Amino acid sequence: LPAKGWETLPVRTDPGRFAASVFRTLCQKKGLSLPAPQSAHVPDTAQAVYVHQSKPLSKLLSGVLQYSNNLSAEIIGQVAARQLSGRPVSLRESASILANWYRTQLPHTNWHGFVCINHSGLSSLSRHTPRQLAAILTAGWRRPKHGPARDVNLLGLLPARRKMQNGRPAVR
Repeated sequence: LPAKGWETLPVRTDPGRFAASVFRTLCQKKGLSLPAPQSAHVPDTAQAVYVHQSKPLSKLLSGVLQYSNNLSAEIIGQVAARQLSGRPVSLRESASILANWYRTQLPHTNWHGFVCINHSGLSSLSRHTPRQLAAILTAGWRRPKHGPARDVNLLGLLPARRKMQNGRPAVR
């Protein structure tokens, strides 16, 4: 990252440049000097050298919940919005797309005042009632076990409930 940090999500503005900057930094640490990244079109003759498949969505979501990984939450939200819209979208637009998806999927929920600014919850402008969040969680719990996210078990993503002994968490 730049010395002063990054005020926005680096993957939102230019993921290729961000990846190139990280790669350059890693190379510098190994003694290999590379020029600063520049934007360019991929030649038609280019071939993939390596393709990395991410962990299953259930593992990613579990990590988001366990470690409060806001960057991963934002990326997962943006990928979901991209799947729904068919195109890359900004963080705020992706949050709006998912909010509208909730409204269509859960029409019996009162969505008055529901505002999503992002996917991590790191905004004082977001507004959700407990009933709205309960509707979203309940829908995830009751979701049919088919489709691309069938490996996601909502209850399995949450940290295990600790047993109590004498009013204190039991040691496992």
